Amino acid sequence: MPAFEVKLKDATTGEIKIARVSNFVTKNNEIVAIYNTKSKCNKSEAKAAKEELENFISLIKAWQNSETGKDYTLGAEGFKIKVSEINTDKIKLITIGPKGGKKVGFDRELEYTEMELDELYKTLKYGMKS
Repeated sequence: MPAFEVKLKDATTGEIKIARVSNFVTKNNEIVAIYNTKSKCNKSEAKAAKEELENFISLIKAWQNSETGKDYTLGAEGFKIKVSEINTDKIKLITIGPKGGKKVGFDRELEYTEMELDELYKTLKYGMKS
């Protein structure tokens, strides 16, 4: 489950966009990077991961430019920060995919294959096989 996910409607096109972040990386009470992890290893998943991070940055900027939005607080794993305190220019966007992910466009890749991640997910969700 992502640390943050919201659906946005583009004011110009009417298109629904997803802003999703798997987690925040912080240093000295500041968000320095955000990453989005996908378990499927293909170009469309790599592209979606990047777009979701870019949508998140767009959302933060929109909130910062609104009277009510700049007072929103985001948090993950005990870390909380006001939207008005986020410097989007300093945030590194990182996409992570399964083994082989760099070849299809992810910034980084895990040491597990798509199939291994799927099995791990099933084990965690449904328990150990007997």
